[in-house]
Amino acid sequence: MIGATFEQLQVFVTLGRQGSLAGAARALGKSPSAVTAIMQVLEGVAGISLCDRTGYRAVLSAQGRDLLPRAELILREMQAWRAQAQSMATGIESELVIAIDALYSIEWIAPVLSTFRDRYPDVTLTLRTEISSRAVAAVITGDAPIGILVDFRPTKDLFRATPLGQVKLVAVCAPQHPLAQISGPHSRNTVHDHMQIVLGEHDRGAGEWGERGVLSIRAWHVTDMETKRRLLVEGVGWGSLPWHVAAPELQHGRLQLLEFSEWNFHSTVPELTASMVHLKDNVLGRAGQWFLAEILRSTTGQCSVTLK
Repeated sequence: MIGATFEQLQVFVTLGRQGSLAGAARALGKSPSAVTAIMQVLEGVAGISLCDRTGYRAVLSAQGRDLLPRAELILREMQAWRAQAQSMATGIESELVIAIDALYSIEWIAPVLSTFRDRYPDVTLTLRTEISSRAVAAVITGDAPIGILVDFRPTKDLFRATPLGQVKLVAVCAPQHPLAQISGPHSRNTVHDHMQIVLGEHDRGAGEWGERGVLSIRAWHVTDMETKRRLLVEGVGWGSLPWHVAAPELQHGRLQLLEFSEWNFHSTVPELTASMVHLKDNVLGRAGQWFLAEILRSTTGQCSVTLK
């Protein structure tokens, strides 16, 4: 249907859905004669008969019915194109990518996401849940204009970071794990020889002090929170989890807390600051600006969960 206009395709698709020219005219608020004229022009463009006029009422021909699914697809794309162009004209971006540290709970921003969906229905939102290093990299490269990062420590003055609250970590192991049989508090010495499950990629350049948060000489690295949780529940090793991830497992007895008297340079397992981060020089569209403001308004200080 090369050369077909939006109006012509709209009439054609509506005719197919309504089943008659009269029904299409009512649905579109046009006169039957106007719909007939538009269909005749479209048939001239297509070079085939799209309507069967031999019966009591005009309906799509067999060829028209064969072309209907493709016309519906083209019409949807044209409608999406129009909506995107209108959004761009008003300063609303067509897509927004947000990198979220795997330590952060999506539940804390779910209400904002629901409002975002209704407020910006034509904006495609991509949420990239990543380990910390990858989430930071996505913001640095601009792949994600906005990041919700945990324990973010910028080395250059390129970012604008606003604290959202604290993510509490707890050290845990399964009841059947050997560490569960040792009374605490624990330290680097007591866990030194036990396998630690670490969320993140192995840092081969960590130096003599080792990787941040890694206390054992033996460690497995995983790149998603669910794998880490499952390995801990199965007793493969010990490790730390965000409180919101550990709480259900603690409630059901699948994990138990490990008390620590020291954790690297902390007196106990630390709480980490979650921050909303974006590059200072990156100009956000209206949807991104709204998301930043709404997250800061509604979630600051709420990174917590209660173990009942």
